[in-house]
Formats: sequence, C-alpha cells, structure tokens
Amino acid sequence: MLRVYKPVNHKIKNVHKLMEYLIVEVWCKADRKLPKTRLNIELKSIYENKDYEWFKNSVDNIYSLFRDKSLSQAEKDKFQETFINNNEIEKLCNGSNTPVYSMDFHPIIKVAIVNFFSELYTKFLGWKDVKDNYGYKKDYYDLLVSKTNRFKECPCCGYGDLKTWFSDNRSAFDHYLPIKHYPLSSVNFDNLAPMCDDCNGRGIKGEKDILSSGKKKAFYPFSKIHSAINVLVDFNSSIIPFIIDDLKDEKFDKKSFKIKYSISSPEVEVWNRIYKIESRYQGKLADNKCGWFRKAKNIYGSLKDEIPGYNASKAIDFVIKNDKEENLSFLKAAYLDKIKTFPTLLKAIEEVSGSSEMK
Repeated sequence: MLRVYKPVNHKIKNVHKLMEYLIVEVWCKADRKLPKTRLNIELKSIYENKDYEWFKNSVDNIYSLFRDKSLSQAEKDKFQETFINNNEIEKLCNGSNTPVYSMDFHPIIKVAIVNFFSELYTKFLGWKDVKDNYGYKKDYYDLLVSKTNRFKECPCCGYGDLKTWFSDNRSAFDHYLPIKHYPLSSVNFDNLAPMCDDCNGRGIKGEKDILSSGKKKAFYPFSKIHSAINVLVDFNSSIIPFIIDDLKDEKFDKKSFKIKYSISSPEVEVWNRIYKIESRYQGKLADNKCGWFRKAKNIYGSLKDEIPGYNASKAIDFVIKNDKEENLSFLKAAYLDKIKTFPTLLKAIEEVSGSSEMK
C-alpha cells in the first residue's frame, strides 16, 4: 500500500466485541440452559426482535451444535482461541500470528459458523437496533477517510477514486482478509479498509488470500509504522517514437514501461501481486505517455522567451512541482524524471516551432 490509514475511535468497532461475547460466553459455554439465558442485554434485545429472525435461528442452531454434538471442552477452547487469533489482524499481517482457515474449523460447526459470519456483515450492520447502538458505517467512513486521513485517492493504489464526505454514498469497505478465508473477522473494523472500486473489485483482488496461506507478510492497513514507497519508472529508447508522436496505441506494449519501487520487502511483493499494481501503473503510463510529454513541451513554449536560459529540463521540473497535488502525480513525476535522461526527448521538447519528429 502506498499509504495506510491512521485509525480512529468509533463505537461501531464494538460490534466485533459483541460477536466475541457470542462466541466466548454463549456458544463455547453451551449447556442445557436455553441460549438466551447466556446472552447479554444487547444480544438478547436483537435475539428477541421478530424482525431479526435470522439471527435468533442462527444463534439457536449453532448453540445446539456446540451443546449436542459432543464437542469436547478442549475443542470448544480451540475454537475460542481461533476466533481471537484470527481477529488480531495486525499480528496476522506481520506474521506474529498464524491464521486458521475456515476449511480447518471443526467439521461439526464449520458450515454453520461460516454461513453465519459470511452473512453477518451485510445483515447485522444494517439493522436499526445495531445502528442505534453503534452508529452508521457511513459516519465511521467519513470520520476515517475525510476528517482524519483526508484521503481523496485510494491509499492502496494511490490514484483510484475514493469518495469523500461530500459524496452521496461511500466507497466500499474492503475485507482485507477476505470473508471466504477469514469469516470470523467479517465485522471486525480492523479488517475493513475503504478502497477504490478497482482495488476492491473481482478483477483485481477479489477473494484472493493476501496472506498466501500464512506464508507471506502483508501491509496492515492501519499500521502505525509504514515506510514511504516511491515509484520509479524505467524504459529504453525504443519507445521514444511513441512518446513524441501519436502512433496507434495497438502498436504499443505497455510492458515497455518497467516499474520499480524504492523499497523491497515481502509486503511490497504481496501488495504488488495481489492488487496487480505493476500492470495497472503500466496502463496509466501508456494512457498518458504523450499527454504528459506534451504538457512539458507546452510549458517550455510558454516560458522560454520570458526566462533567460530556460530549457526542457526546467520545464519538466515545473510540471512535476505544479502538478504534485493532481491525481497520478507520483507516477507522472517518475515518468518525467526518466524523460530527462534522454537528450532526444529534451530536444523534442525544445523544438516547439519545428517538426517534433526525430532527425
């Protein structure tokens, strides 16, 4: 991730603690008592509300599995430990904890548990009783994205649209550790990071396991320590004609652009692979290869007669400095810095009144 979120306190995070209570104090202590006798006040209110029949039926069904299907106390304790372990998201990301995958849950409870937590995010957080007690996802989103971090672009890829509090809706929360593999953290907001539609979409990350079966470290979206990642762009002289002239795009291979990063680590490798960062950056460079070059050329043309000794390199520096707040500025700066290393391209910028074709 290019950037991470500074976390915020919001009561919606306590929804996860409610689920922890359900696991630890209700299901893992199932006995001949009725399940509702073990519920706390908040859970009992939801359990007894006829509008939330799905919740009552699920609680009862899973309670009976823990009670009637001969799960030993050791097996109950193991599942309790699994829940706690799989919800320490930062430790999972940095490799301190080893994840337990849903396929490895006890076979007696696996299907019911996976189904319950898989549906919990879309159902539970939208119920009136839950919103009254814990607030709205949109309010938490605005506090996190717009007020605290002031993000307008996706922190993962650095350029994707991230809706702000001025928008009518919000960008989706990405289950950083996907529900498919980590259902127990479905309503854990330490595992819910807003990302752009591309990063969060099926065609990019989808349900890919970012931890690669526990063998890889990954960035933690709310880490307090995150090294800055600078993107570097490299290419050779063979693509110069495609930069100077509007040749047909179908003749250009975006892989001609080589993407490098200022730091090398397992986290960077996972981020790059899971979110297809290199390929996406190559696409953006290919889309803008002529436009960014022309902008430097136009700046040179407008200032060369006003500033003594003005040259193409200074025009490029001007564009980099003045466009640093624009979307894709980090990629534009890396691309233009590389252009400065080619005398042919600098000459083409300075040939504002003649042909831009190479001699």
